[in-house]
Amino acid sequence: MKIILYLLLFILCSCEHAPAADEGYRVMVAYSKEVYKNNKWNMVGIGGGFDPEQVRSLRLDFFIFGENLSVEESRNLIVDEIKNFLEKINQDKKINIYLSHRPFTIDDIHLGLVFYTKDFEYIDNSNYVTQVDLIDGKIFYAIYDKESKNKRRSIHSETYEEALKLINEKW
Repeated sequence: MKIILYLLLFILCSCEHAPAADEGYRVMVAYSKEVYKNNKWNMVGIGGGFDPEQVRSLRLDFFIFGENLSVEESRNLIVDEIKNFLEKINQDKKINIYLSHRPFTIDDIHLGLVFYTKDFEYIDNSNYVTQVDLIDGKIFYAIYDKESKNKRRSIHSETYEEALKLINEKW
């Protein structure tokens, strides 16, 4: 029993505290709470790239229930959310000292939105997006595909800049 206690004590004492990760998670959890309060989106994925003293990237994924959105509508939604997430990160003074560079940009975040019916089913209609992701500065759109291994099929992708241009052309 003593050996187990000493081993546990050694493991706990040798763990390196990572203040950068703490700050990254603090910002993402606070942001997720705001998103839930304002939109009722459920945060289902959280993470990032962390060194003990540096935040290299941040990642958030949300489930959204009861929304049937086209590519155009989901583009507007994710672009707005990307702007909000980056604003939250870049305006937070506590995390800023840990960011690998400032300001954080679209290349430093991953944001995912997955759309479900209110009954927690995939939206089974090829006119509506079931998932939209920002990965490495590019936005990917997918629809439900029951024949696919992961139940989604990519239908369109564009850079963030292309998405912004399409949105701005509409206004």
